[in-house]
Amino acid sequence: KHRLFFLRDVLQAGARTSDGFTKLSVMVAGGTIEFEARYLDYQGLRSHWLGSQALAEGPGAEFEAPMKHKVRDSEIYDPLDSKSLLRMECPEVADMVQRYYIEDQYCDYAGLESCPPIKRMVAVHGVNVKTECMYALKVNTVRTKPKVLTTKFVLDDATELVERKPGRSMNKGMIYELEDPDHPSGDGTVTLASMEHCRRWADSLSLTVEHIPGAIHSTMLWDERFHRVVGAALTPPSADEKAEEEEREKLRAGHEQPSSKARLETFHPPPRGSGTRWQAAKDDAATAWWDCPEEVSERLTRARHEGTHCLHVEVRNQRYEVNLQSMTQRNLQTGKVRRLRAI
Repeated sequence: KHRLFFLRDVLQAGARTSDGFTKLSVMVAGGTIEFEARYLDYQGLRSHWLGSQALAEGPGAEFEAPMKHKVRDSEIYDPLDSKSLLRMECPEVADMVQRYYIEDQYCDYAGLESCPPIKRMVAVHGVNVKTECMYALKVNTVRTKPKVLTTKFVLDDATELVERKPGRSMNKGMIYELEDPDHPSGDGTVTLASMEHCRRWADSLSLTVEHIPGAIHSTMLWDERFHRVVGAALTPPSADEKAEEEEREKLRAGHEQPSSKARLETFHPPPRGSGTRWQAAKDDAATAWWDCPEEVSERLTRARHEGTHCLHVEVRNQRYEVNLQSMTQRNLQTGKVRRLRAI
């Protein structure tokens, strides 16, 4: 540590070139080695590697890191997005991505919010598998051999979570999302947030999201449950489903409401107390069910007969988004998704 401070003082006090380097000479057996070096603190590294002090862009820039140093409370962990990390770690690769993908005239990438130009989507993925979701990194300051490839950053294993919460754990610089009673986790490779991004397109296409509890990313293609989902998705739609799709196409084309003729043909609202009972699954495997309140069941029944596919309901002071196409309900506070059924 003292040697580092001494070298820093020498570099800062010596005669420096215009780009901040200081010429040094070291006596060794048989002669003298001359070289140039300069000292950069972390702010200096940011400017040198990124050209600015900004480590993240967009919403992630305001993100507060959920980890802290186990011993030194003064250590600060800043949010860092993958684009900036790639720029600092390997600028040659970042330049290649920019040149051959982003700036390529034939690359049609339109951003994260760009919805695919399709009518129907069935998204299926595993859930409730321990999945890496964040990392604590530090600048690699170890002495390296010239012929050994090393990275500028390494995992900081001296970190821990600021606050322990269900569904999160941290070990050796890596943060994991875990299965939680109110919120599923990823599939062992991809985080839940990434896999569920397709839900942002629900207003632009017919979307069904299927969860397979315990299915691992790398082996899901072998899972029989996945085969059943694919088989159902490829089964030709019934006449009623075709009629609903045609009606949705009319709405997308600019009709705010279905035509009156279509209403007369398809809308037969049931009377109150029609007897249809709705239930929500108590777990991801749907091994047990609980009854929805009577007023909620009536709303869901009428919505289904009216052709409404999405609505919000409130049960025990909790608000849910109900999708009558995928037959699921999502807790708007926790994001937890459960299956629904009508009996």
